[in-house]
Amino acid sequence: MQIKTFRSLSMPSLDQKVNEFIKNPSIEIVDVQFKMTIFDCDAMLLYKEKEA
Repeated sequence: MQIKTFRSLSMPSLDQKVNEFIKNPSIEIVDVQFKMTIFDCDAMLLYKEKEA
């Protein structure tokens, strides 16, 4: 398994980054962690490569 982290100053920008990443058909998302602070929005995706 692997992780991918995202950071953005706004929620719409974070959504765009995460949505672009999960469009990849060769990955399977296992878990998503999200945190919002006064300064930024963060997301961490735990994923694994799909076997061919």
